[in-house]
Amino acid sequence: MPSRYQEMLRTQRQNENTARAGLAWESGEEDKVLNMIFSGKSYEDVGKELQRTDGSIRTRLCTILCKQLDSGEETLQSVYDKYRVTSDEVEEFRLKKKKREETLQFRVEKRKTVAKTPYTKSSYDTNSNSLHGHIMDIKRELYSIKQHLQIN
Repeated sequence: MPSRYQEMLRTQRQNENTARAGLAWESGEEDKVLNMIFSGKSYEDVGKELQRTDGSIRTRLCTILCKQLDSGEETLQSVYDKYRVTSDEVEEFRLKKKKREETLQFRVEKRKTVAKTPYTKSSYDTNSNSLHGHIMDIKRELYSIKQHLQIN
C-alpha cells in the first residue's frame, strides 16, 4: 500500500505543471533556479518551467544557498539582495533540515536496537496479533539463532 507521500507524488506527477515532482534533479536545473529567481521570477513561475512544485523550488534554492553560505561564496546580505531570501527563511530551513536528520538518525538507531534485542517473554506482547508483532518475533528468533550459531 503506497504511503501518503507516494500518493501525493503520484497525483503531482499526473499534473503537467508538476510532472517532475520528486524526481532527481538534472544537470543544469540548479543553475536555472538561481538564474530565474535572480531575474525576478516567482517560485511558482520557476516551478512551472521545471515542472516541479513551488515548495521544491524553495527547498532547492535554500539548499544551494546554504552550501554557498557555508563555503563563504555568499554572505547573508548578498543572498538577500540577489535572491530575496531572508536570514529567517535560511534559519528556518536549517532547523527543519536538522530536525529531519535527527529523526532519520533516531529511526536508524531504533531499527538497530530492535534487530539486536534478544527474545524474552517480557519484551514481547504474546497477545498481539499485529503484523508488527509477528515481524518483531521473527527478528528476535533470527537474532537468537545467529547468537546460537555465532554468526555476525
